[in-house]
Amino acid sequence: INQRPSCEVVGFINEILQGEPFGNFVEISYTSGLNPSALTLELYSDSGLPTQTFSLTDAIGGATIDGLKFNYFTLESSTSAGGFALSRTDLQFAEVLHFVSVGLPFVAISGIAVGRTATSIGVPTQ
Repeated sequence: INQRPSCEVVGFINEILQGEPFGNFVEISYTSGLNPSALTLELYSDSGLPTQTFSLTDAIGGATIDGLKFNYFTLESSTSAGGFALSRTDLQFAEVLHFVSVGLPFVAISGIAVGRTATSIGVPTQ
């Protein structure tokens, strides 16, 4: 992924790595003025079901570059997700900011991204 979307957003999934030699992690980028507790990352199976949910307050802090903060989650080695949804939950209605799959596109059948189709980013780098 490694690029900022062309539209102005408050957060996006910047990098995903699943597998050796570096392990599993997901990097989230967001506007530096945004409270990280406002963002949630939900992992999905290939079948469209959510498997885990994380608050950005659980993420490991990283750098701030050009007004964007970069935080990441390390996932257990047994964790394998087919997709990831980043949402903003501090609004009256939760807003899905970014929904991606690491394989084929799929439709979320429950969870924060229910009814949405994940955008395929292809096979993760290993």
